[in-house]
Amino acid sequence: FLLGLNIKSIVVLPIFIDQKWWGFLTFESLKEKDWSEVIDFMNILSKILGAAVKKSESLRLIRQQELKLQQYYEAIEHVENQIVITTPEGIIIYANKALERVTGFKPEEVIYKKIGSSDLWGGLMDKDYYANMWKTIKTDKKIFRGEVTNKKKTGDMYVSSLSISPVIDSNTGEIKAFVSIERDITKEKEVDKAKTEFVSLASHQLRTPLTAVKWYLEILLSGDAGVLNKT
Repeated sequence: FLLGLNIKSIVVLPIFIDQKWWGFLTFESLKEKDWSEVIDFMNILSKILGAAVKKSESLRLIRQQELKLQQYYEAIEHVENQIVITTPEGIIIYANKALERVTGFKPEEVIYKKIGSSDLWGGLMDKDYYANMWKTIKTDKKIFRGEVTNKKKTGDMYVSSLSISPVIDSNTGEIKAFVSIERDITKEKEVDKAKTEFVSLASHQLRTPLTAVKWYLEILLSGDAGVLNKT
């Protein structure tokens, strides 16, 4: 093959990335050539090329991660549930668009504020509720689930289904952040209450005529209303 190209002399140097072979760097000449004077330069060039390829690969991987993060961000921004991310101390560092729909607060109004504070949408539950919540997520490092009564920016009260998950560093075991997900279940609670009240009222209304019928039957059977004839 080389003879067909009239190549008289060639040097092939391996290219390594992180001590793993990646490819070859070749130098060719159409004349007989002594490469000894430039072999050191060629080795340096091979290493530089390996470093450049590694950096290029790293940039490609970084770009892939950026695209994935952008996709995740777009997905979180458009979900129906309210999502808030805080520091381990409970300082808000992110809130999606659903926050404004649920609470009336814009995301930029709550960033760097303490979650659950009375000037935002929380702080209405008793101390035992919050103590149990913080113990679950910060001490036990487990997911907390429950229902919470909150207050909108307008002052209107609402009920949410709440889930708070600690984000734990896989190397150190330390908590890096908390992810809070809330879903407004006020209407669901109102529907459940209406159902319960309807069943209670219907049961009462059904029992009332049955009680009257039973009383009349007792009177007739006892003879207090006179003797019953067959006709």
